[in-house]
Amino acid sequence: MATPLGSLLTDHPVALGDPLVHVDDLAHTKADVVAEVGALASQLSGVAPGSPVVVIGDGIAVLLGLFASWAAGLVARSEEHTSELQSH
Repeated sequence: MATPLGSLLTDHPVALGDPLVHVDDLAHTKADVVAEVGALASQLSGVAPGSPVVVIGDGIAVLLGLFASWAAGLVARSEEHTSELQSH
């Protein structure tokens, strides 16, 4: 049975107040990541489900963008992966 990619974040066993991601010597708690993903996903609410989107950025921005896209029901690809596909 397939698992929605967004559940990798929401179902992660770490407590909300505990660090979930470490990027550039900064710890981001699960609560912070979930809140940011929710805010970004709501900004994507006007995009049709299943639509492809490209996530541009680095570090925590890419992680947040990917999870927000998945939460909004979109198909996300990182900028690097998209460039790879275009070069073939």
